[in-house]
Amino acid sequence: MTGRPSAQLPIPRGGHAPPLEVRLEVQKQRLFDAAAEVFSRAGYAEASAEAISRRAGMSKATFYEHFSDQEECLLALFEYASAPLLEALMQASRGADRDYHERHRAGLRAILETLEARGGGPAYASPDEAFAIVGATFELVSRQLRTGHPAQMLDLLPLIERLILGLLSQPHSS
Repeated sequence: MTGRPSAQLPIPRGGHAPPLEVRLEVQKQRLFDAAAEVFSRAGYAEASAEAISRRAGMSKATFYEHFSDQEECLLALFEYASAPLLEALMQASRGADRDYHERHRAGLRAILETLEARGGGPAYASPDEAFAIVGATFELVSRQLRTGHPAQMLDLLPLIERLILGLLSQPHSS
């Protein structure tokens, strides 16, 4: 998923066991790898703590030690997967000596290069899917402007992100 080596080997126990922080990080990595696969294969509605933990080779109790539910897992997975993109964007777009257009271009280039290096990401199956995302986003923004709900425009961000990720996680049908 992230280009990082997957930690699918069992963690040594007893006197040879790594420190707790290392074990927890390995568990979380395995859960993220499994969650990415389960969410992409089954979609959000069908992904469960049981399916994710089973795919990771762990107990449901271990899943719940890291996440309170599938939504928290998905949001953490999104943050985890997007962290390298955000870092690349921030690094590339720094530079007070460059104008807005140069910083924007550098940031966009860094995002595309990072995605390419990671093997890309899910793609829309058709222009209709992209159109659906744009239409839904427009409707949400329009409603916020008309009604003031939610209170801040940026409060729509998590919903729009879930909308996009949900559409991209669905299997493509012919």
